[in-house]
Amino acid sequence: MGIRAAAEAYFGKDPAALTLAEGLYLASLIPAPNARYQDLEGVRRRMRRILNEMVREGWITEALAERAWKEPLKPRGWEVRYDEEGNLLEARLVDPEARILRSVDYRLAPHFVLEVRRFLEERFGKEKVYGEGGLRVYTTLDPRMQEAAEKAAQRARLPDGADLAIVGLDPETGRSWPWWGGCAGRTTSTTGRPGP
Repeated sequence: MGIRAAAEAYFGKDPAALTLAEGLYLASLIPAPNARYQDLEGVRRRMRRILNEMVREGWITEALAERAWKEPLKPRGWEVRYDEEGNLLEARLVDPEARILRSVDYRLAPHFVLEVRRFLEERFGKEKVYGEGGLRVYTTLDPRMQEAAEKAAQRARLPDGADLAIVGLDPETGRSWPWWGGCAGRTTSTTGRPGP
């Protein structure tokens, strides 16, 4: 997991928006992310040691270290309480799955997802799309309309050799909502693009 994915997974933000405390927390997880995620007290002890070391080596001031220590750090999935000095009073892992980033579910509209991927690769290049991470993609696909289109396509009776495509378009914007093509749910050629 890269820094973009980690920042999103544990704090729901872009790496550039991480605070010193959040960045230090993520760095503390590196040797054993799963085990250390479940041990917030242990990570906090490591963070204290690293902050002290950073001050000693001149990387940060003592005031900055204290401010980072006192920040009420709350990784996703945790309920925490701190005192005024930054000491952890209570830490309870309420949702261990909260930090898991969900990948795109290809089952609902695989042809739509693949077309979006092709569009992104053409526009930004594969390195940007897959290598750097942190890319958020929003489309106009409506899951309920997509499901209805797929059910309608499954019920359709076509003559041998015929193919079927269903596309729901907003006539004013050109945005597509459901998108289904081909007997096996494939699209062999398109003239438009999904989404805006």
